[in-house]
Amino acid sequence: MDERLKQFMDDSERIRAHLRDFSVTIVTMTAEPKPAAIGSGTLVKIGERYGIFTAAHVVRDVPKERFCLVFAERQEGLNAFISSVRLDGGRAYPDGTSDLLDVAFLELSAEGVETVGRHKQFLPESRIEVGTAYRDARFVGYGTPRTLVAGSGTQLRAKPLFYVTEATSVRTNGRTIDDHIFLEYPRAGNIHLADGSAFGLKPDESRLLDDPRGISGGGIWTPRLDGGDYSNPETFALVGILAGFIPGCRHIVGNQIQHALMVINKAVEPN
Repeated sequence: MDERLKQFMDDSERIRAHLRDFSVTIVTMTAEPKPAAIGSGTLVKIGERYGIFTAAHVVRDVPKERFCLVFAERQEGLNAFISSVRLDGGRAYPDGTSDLLDVAFLELSAEGVETVGRHKQFLPESRIEVGTAYRDARFVGYGTPRTLVAGSGTQLRAKPLFYVTEATSVRTNGRTIDDHIFLEYPRAGNIHLADGSAFGLKPDESRLLDDPRGISGGGIWTPRLDGGDYSNPETFALVGILAGFIPGCRHIVGNQIQHALMVINKAVEPN
């Protein structure tokens, strides 16, 4: 194996393992309860508040009692860890358009902070970088496509997807450089599951090369502008939230992280 390729793969594995510690899968449930929809999120600590950044369309109009956070290898049914939901945008309209903003903050209860904190870490605000749309650096997306969630009865298992790519300056559908990040979605390669295994070896996984939907709400990461280094995961900053997939150009679009920060102090969504 080429030495540079080996170094890249070794670096990517360290980054994957590091970012996994801050990432969760969000499953919304029906009244029965059964899984209804899936999204992803990043655990953060902003000031003295602990919560999850995700996409608004993942959680819009869902009662907070209908969330299941998958943060360990397996998760049983509902958990009452969400104390409030704040969001901006995330609506889809009959003409096929959608809100340009699509961000949400799920604040955790004290029980949620304690329980989730046994398995995961909360990203400090110092590792959030605002105003990043694209630059000459590798970007990383981290989220759980819907086809990589499995369950029997009330037990859920999730396989998050980790991929390395580049941002692009191309903008479509009215999205602006000030608000959005566009990532190229690889056709193959540079994609790994959360356990480090290669992606695309199984039929249900290889289908995601055509449609990765379900990763919405996951984090967009890149080495920070000042002193960032791909070989050092600690220098990676959270710069955005994944919001959707545009199949025609194979771009994944996300909102820049400053919009998620602004939503923290909005009014709570009615339950």
